[in-house]
Amino acid sequence: MASGGPTPGRFDRLAAVRPRPTPPLDAGAAAGFADVEAIFGSHTFGRVEMERRLPTDAFRRLMETVEAGSELDLSIADSVAEAMKEWAEERGATHYTHWFQPLTVLTAEKHVSFLTPTPSNPGQ
Repeated sequence: MASGGPTPGRFDRLAAVRPRPTPPLDAGAAAGFADVEAIFGSHTFGRVEMERRLPTDAFRRLMETVEAGSELDLSIADSVAEAMKEWAEERGATHYTHWFQPLTVLTAEKHVSFLTPTPSNPGQ
């Protein structure tokens, strides 16, 4: 195959799939899928949950970080992490992934389990 040119028939194959009709906006609900607009953000550890679960001073300091971009006060980090973990476990979470972008060209992930295996019940 010669390089530099399109693959023979490629555009014909693309043209064959392009005229697919756009499904109606309520097609997902009719097919039994969840209403995305109704559930989007419904499981978010946001300000309301933070204020409800964190000590007043920890919430205030965290909001300073969020709103002013100040450094996170490390003295509140454990209480924030614990509140978030409890909130997630109440919703059935057993694992979490912390995805972040370090100051390199790469991304990184951290996967952690909330499960603690025991000799009598290794699956729990």
